[in-house]
Amino acid sequence: MDYRYEKINRGVIFFFPGKDEKDMEIFPHLVYDWAMVLKYAGLTDVGKVRELNEDNFILKKISEHEFIFIVADGMGGHKAGEIASYKAVNSFTRLLIQEKQETNIIKLLKKIAYQVNKEIVLEGEQYPDKTGMGTTLSALYIMRKSAFVVHVGDSRIYRNNSQGLKQITEDHSIVNKMLKNGEITEREVKRHPRRHEITQSLGVFHELEIDTIGPIRLNEGEIFLLCTDGLTDILEDPLLKRELSKGSSPERICRNLIEEAKEQGAPDNITAIVVRIEDLNPSSDSSTYHYVMN
Repeated sequence: MDYRYEKINRGVIFFFPGKDEKDMEIFPHLVYDWAMVLKYAGLTDVGKVRELNEDNFILKKISEHEFIFIVADGMGGHKAGEIASYKAVNSFTRLLIQEKQETNIIKLLKKIAYQVNKEIVLEGEQYPDKTGMGTTLSALYIMRKSAFVVHVGDSRIYRNNSQGLKQITEDHSIVNKMLKNGEITEREVKRHPRRHEITQSLGVFHELEIDTIGPIRLNEGEIFLLCTDGLTDILEDPLLKRELSKGSSPERICRNLIEEAKEQGAPDNITAIVVRIEDLNPSSDSSTYHYVMN
């Protein structure tokens, strides 16, 4: 399998693309700190048809009470899509760490997304082989006991808890507009010839619309799924709900979802991040550590 993995080093997660499955034993992990307990993992796969994986993702613990999770699906020829998505997840994370002056989190996340868009647009204009490159971006920022979302494109973030599975982002796509206008049905969306055309993306235009959501009050036991359309174009919501509700580890959920998509053909790259909220009120004397699961 063409999995990528994360390496844990002093509580910080670094991204290394293109490693083999044998390296995966150091990938998923459980994070304890004074504010909460989170368990999370992420996987990406090139799929069954594409030669290049233009998806990118990042999972990072920023501080004792801050975490960022991002998926991005790049587009553009000559590896430009891979560059755009890689730049999006890493630039967003870098700016989030640097920009501490803004206390309004929603305003901060939107500001960062606009800055990342500007960086990708300028790089595309500077280098002819990168002209028109772009990427989706769906980010989940967790701070203490609340979550915030920033979203552009048709990658998705789901929330699964006792109230059921809910897609909390809205697809910026031609078919979603047609669906909302009553021009097509839910059943027609996945087969429509324009299903891969998106109306918003980072790197294509100087001006764009950015969705933000939050604060979302977290609940113990709930799960967030971040994924690119390579997963959701293949797998229906009931299957996602069933897999997220099994009680499996985040790593196992990611593996199962990707394997299921590949069994059904996987014509696109596939990326999934699973975040489970384990405990919002751990004992105050719990020490901070990282446990790496086999």
